[in-house]
Amino acid sequence: MADTTLYKQIVLEWGQDTDSLIWGMGYSPDNGEHFYVLNTTYGRKYRTEDGDRIWPFIVDKVKAVLDWSNISGKPDVATKADVSSALTVANMAKSTADSALSKANSNAATLNNKLSPDGQFLFNENDGDNMWALIEPKIKQLIKEEVSSQQQEGVGDNNESSHNGSSTGN
Repeated sequence: MADTTLYKQIVLEWGQDTDSLIWGMGYSPDNGEHFYVLNTTYGRKYRTEDGDRIWPFIVDKVKAVLDWSNISGKPDVATKADVSSALTVANMAKSTADSALSKANSNAATLNNKLSPDGQFLFNENDGDNMWALIEPKIKQLIKEEVSSQQQEGVGDNNESSHNGSSTGN
C-alpha cells in the first residue's frame, strides 16, 4: 500500500522561529515541527546551515580576493625566533621571581625569629640603631620646621608689640 501521509510544504509562510521565538517569514523542513524564520522586522536571519549551503558557490570568489600580503589589520605571525626570544625573557623573569620569593621567605623567617611567644616584636641594640638611622632625619626636619615656625611667630609678636606701643604712646 502506498504512503498516504499528508505532508504540508511550508515555504515563506508567516510563523514563529522555533529557536529565537522571533516572528517572520520562514520555512519548515519537517512538516511544521521546527520553523525557521528567514525574514524578520530586524532583517534577514542566517544560520550556520545557510552558510554551509552557500559556501560551495562562493569559495572560489573568496579565494580570489584573499591575498595575505594585501590584508590590512591582520595579526602578526610569530616565528620560531620570536618564540625562542620570548622564552628566554620568560625564563629570566621566572628566575627573578624565584630569587625574589627566596628573599621574601628568608625575610619572613628572620622576622619570625624576632617575635616573642606572645607575638611582640623583639628589639635588640642593632634594631634600635637601625631604627634611629631611619627616623633621625625626620626628627631633625621636624625640629627645623618647629624652630622656623617659632622664629616667624616671634617676629610677628615683635612687630605687633612695637605697633601697639607706638599707638599707645600717642
